[in-house]
Amino acid sequence: PLPDGHRDRGIFSIYLLNLVRLKPGEATYQPAGTLHAYLEGVNVELMANSDNVLRGGLTSKHVDVPELLRILNFSDRKAEIIRGQPVSAVETVFPTPAAEFELSRVELTCQQDYSSGARCGPDILIVLEGTVIARCNSASLKLKAGEIMLATPSNSYTLSALSEPVVIFKASMPSEIKLNCRQTNKLQTQP
Repeated sequence: PLPDGHRDRGIFSIYLLNLVRLKPGEATYQPAGTLHAYLEGVNVELMANSDNVLRGGLTSKHVDVPELLRILNFSDRKAEIIRGQPVSAVETVFPTPAAEFELSRVELTCQQDYSSGARCGPDILIVLEGTVIARCNSASLKLKAGEIMLATPSNSYTLSALSEPVVIFKASMPSEIKLNCRQTNKLQTQP
């Protein structure tokens, strides 16, 4: 029961959802307006900037039923499983139709480094396993599991594993935006 003594009717939403089991290295993309829930396990969730996170129930937080019903998409669709695409020996990108972000997984051993190079936007990194040292110019930062780093676009950085394995998830701008930005910067720097 809820604090006010009523039962949570959100439990009935289970009949509207697809049950999806993800294996390590798999992801799914939920467009805006899609009701979703996580039942068990560990996951990384990345969402676009929003000013309206709405809850459907099974929480002690506020549930705005009229607004939820207004924005939910009740279209029948099968959840698509996304498998990561390797872009280097250490980085795997999970492609989505999101215009705002791209998620990638970086796995390092002590013999490997990851260098960001020039970027058009920030990178947000979260360390899930291991310990890594991040270097930018003459500064360095040691990060262990559960810690995060924001890399501003004006600074390139290098990550080196201090333990094995190191698993990092990185949120950044989508590849097509990065490509357009690089082309624009290249055009601007030519005489």
